[in-house]
Amino acid sequence: MPLAREVLIAEDDVRLGRLLARQLDCSGYAVRLVEDGRAVLAELERARPGLLLLDLVLPGLDGQAILRQLRGDPGYENLPVIVMSGVLRSHTDGAREARKDAQGYLEKPFTTDALVGMIERLIGKGGSRAGQRFDLATRSAADLIWSAAEQELTGVVHFQRQGQHKMLLFARGELRAVRSNLVAECLGRRLFHAGLISGASLDESSRRAKLGEQLQGEALIDLGAIDERMLEKALADQANAKLLELFSWSQGKAWEEEGVYQLPLATPMESVDLEALVIKGAGRMEPEHVEALLAPKGGCQVLAQVAGLQRQLPEGPLRRFLGQLRPGTLVRQVPAGSRVLLFAAWKIGRVELRSSAAPPRATQTAPGQLEADLSQRVQRTLQQDLFSVLHLTPGAQRAAVLEAHGRLAEEWAESRFAQQPRRVRELANRLRERLDVAREVLADDDRRRSYEEKLALRFAGGGDDHTMTRMAVADGDFQRAQQLVAARRYEEALPVLEQVVSRDPSEGEARALYGWVLFAACPDDARAQKQALEELRKALDLDSLSPLAPYYLGLIQRQLGQTADARRFFRLALERSPGHREAEQELRSLTDPG
Repeated sequence: MPLAREVLIAEDDVRLGRLLARQLDCSGYAVRLVEDGRAVLAELERARPGLLLLDLVLPGLDGQAILRQLRGDPGYENLPVIVMSGVLRSHTDGAREARKDAQGYLEKPFTTDALVGMIERLIGKGGSRAGQRFDLATRSAADLIWSAAEQELTGVVHFQRQGQHKMLLFARGELRAVRSNLVAECLGRRLFHAGLISGASLDESSRRAKLGEQLQGEALIDLGAIDERMLEKALADQANAKLLELFSWSQGKAWEEEGVYQLPLATPMESVDLEALVIKGAGRMEPEHVEALLAPKGGCQVLAQVAGLQRQLPEGPLRRFLGQLRPGTLVRQVPAGSRVLLFAAWKIGRVELRSSAAPPRATQTAPGQLEADLSQRVQRTLQQDLFSVLHLTPGAQRAAVLEAHGRLAEEWAESRFAQQPRRVRELANRLRERLDVAREVLADDDRRRSYEEKLALRFAGGGDDHTMTRMAVADGDFQRAQQLVAARRYEEALPVLEQVVSRDPSEGEARALYGWVLFAACPDDARAQKQALEELRKALDLDSLSPLAPYYLGLIQRQLGQTADARRFFRLALERSPGHREAEQELRSLTDPG
């Protein structure tokens, strides 16, 4: 569904693109920004905007080619497009041709008023697509942030207090960026007050940022005021400060804006542990605000949650508080000094505040519900890239990968499910396998480099919405299946390969292995034999270089007594891979008279 107030800007001049993004953002439009032509098509496929602002001269695929492609696609015939160019003057043939396929034409340089006026005529004035508004006096920042993650929001959560405005960008429930208009939280000003840069560096970097020449951090590096390591740390500290200060807001409004994918001028976040964030952020809340939020629950019992899916809390005040809770404790009986800890535990689901009049509820998830929850989690991890499987953002460092894996491995430890039904144990095992795959790929330099190169195709227009999933399968599940086949655990390998083939039908080697496993798991089943041969013949056509399909076809034909066909396929495997020892051995064992 198109976003009526979102503008996709395609401009390869980084400075101009940032200026346009800033101007449209200030005019109330959601903005996405790309710098080459192929990325335009990828972004349009991912989510259609309300309007496309298209430079005619772009690397990769020029604007005129994009226009022709869009106008030839019925799905985009109603997409408003404004083209802009500093090369094609308005009287040239190229400009006239572009005008026929676009709703507006701007010759560079143009004014902000001209641009915004044209956009307003086409899609209306900018403004928030806010839904329900929440009062921060009764719905805290902690609650809204946690809720956005649980609902797997893709969009922005806005927080506004008088003239102050903060925005948190989420992608499928993962917190990706934070933005604030508070002057004191500006990167340069924070560094200046910390004594790390001079006043002159602050002024010059601010000037360049306002003109759109550079981001402030980039300008500070060029000025020699900081280095890249200092910038990386400063950005992380800045993002954390913006977030934690938000928890202190006890007045103001908040609302969600769904379907926003980029947030211009925001500080990116990496590897956010939302549970730790909420626990720490609750400590920034005013005690009176916490008391007011807990007051309606004063007569409720505080029940610690014992659900096996929750990971162990790290050592600290909250863990000690939960360990000291007595059965039947009421909210009003919790000491005043521990109310903030109680509030944090409640918001992250570590305790339940249950009315004493309510019927008792099992402290452990019922097996049927647990199986349904696990099944959904398995399906979700299969749709995620390997970073998201570990709850990390792309580019997270190796140390963060190992730490995240260790934390999640404890959460899904086999011992936690030992008393559960077989199906629950199987699903938990599949989740552990996905975690292991993510660690093996992302913690190994060579495999990670290869994976990240393929992952980049997703953002460069070289893949669709399932590209990351296919790569995760290629780098993880296929290798897992190969290990199972080597151990002759064919029945375990079968469902893994079914996932591989269903998610990437064009992967020849995976289909070849799938065909062999179908046969090896049920060698006496005629239907399985037929399907196995069909899969292997498809694999033979899909991949003309790999020796796997002809080698497995040779094995099957030999077992079926078709010696001549077996020889033919083994020879084909050797043609494709002259050093294939197994094919050589099989061919010798058949004592070919020719």
